Amino acid sequence: MDHKNMLVNATTVVVNITDNSSTDYYDDYWPEPPRSLVAVIFSWLFVILFIVVFVIGLGGNILVCFAVWRNPRMRSATNIFLVNLAVADLLVVLICLPPTAAEDFFGFWHLGLEMCKIAKYVQKVSVFVSVLTLTAISIERWMAICQPFMFRQTTVRARRIIGVVWLISLSCAVPDLVGMTLHAMPHGLMCQPSWSHEAEELHILLIFVFFYLVPLVIMTFTYVRVALCLWRSGSMGDNDEAAASVPRAQMQLRRKKAKMLIVVVLLFAVCYLPLYLFFIFMVTGLLEYLPREALPLLAMLAHWLCYFNSSVNPVIYNFMSCE
Repeated sequence: MDHKNMLVNATTVVVNITDNSSTDYYDDYWPEPPRSLVAVIFSWLFVILFIVVFVIGLGGNILVCFAVWRNPRMRSATNIFLVNLAVADLLVVLICLPPTAAEDFFGFWHLGLEMCKIAKYVQKVSVFVSVLTLTAISIERWMAICQPFMFRQTTVRARRIIGVVWLISLSCAVPDLVGMTLHAMPHGLMCQPSWSHEAEELHILLIFVFFYLVPLVIMTFTYVRVALCLWRSGSMGDNDEAAASVPRAQMQLRRKKAKMLIVVVLLFAVCYLPLYLFFIFMVTGLLEYLPREALPLLAMLAHWLCYFNSSVNPVIYNFMSCE
């Protein structure tokens, strides 16, 4: 999800992308930084927005982790998942946001080959962890609320699931760690994949399907079921055996958690969709129908929305009172 770099020392490996088998569509569709006055003003506006998101995301996610760590009563299975989500968001804000904002603004990658690989890898890992954690939470909520006699929440199970989530995420992001390299462009160096155009199309398609569409389908199904169960329990009251077995205060807390998590999922879907669409349009050639001057600003907006998503989750937890 990142893209370019300044001249580094002569020992840095730089790949010239004149070969037709390389991902030369980046050169076609990722133009130089904006030069018009309006575009430059908008670029500086995005810099300010990136700084705001960085400060809020850093402080908010640290507070989420600290609050659960200090208060044993808050260490429920759901909150353990939320802490894992906060850790992933922290990685995004700390390691991925600064270099991405810099490359979007300056129009090239300026941190060298090692950071090119690390930043891209960590960003993919954190995104994968976020979406898989949200999916795991949705399934856990569905089972806890709709199948209370068959499912028992435990923090041990939550920690095991989190371990599996990290293992899958670390493994699936390896292609970026191995394949990212620096490509020479007229306006500087770009951090891009070294594989072919066709391989990058397949790579983006697989990520879009397995780490966006499929999780959203699962989360939509589970939360629709949760909403139906909560509505049914509220309307049937003591006439329903499952509802009668759950204290009213606990049922109200479940409803609050369900509402909060649905908002978190909706924001994830909305904030990441523009970036996925941007890359899909790029590899399919549809970006050529958009004004070339607008492309850097669209890239900044797509990236900013992802980082906004990482910073806004703690705000949602606070205002919607998870615990």
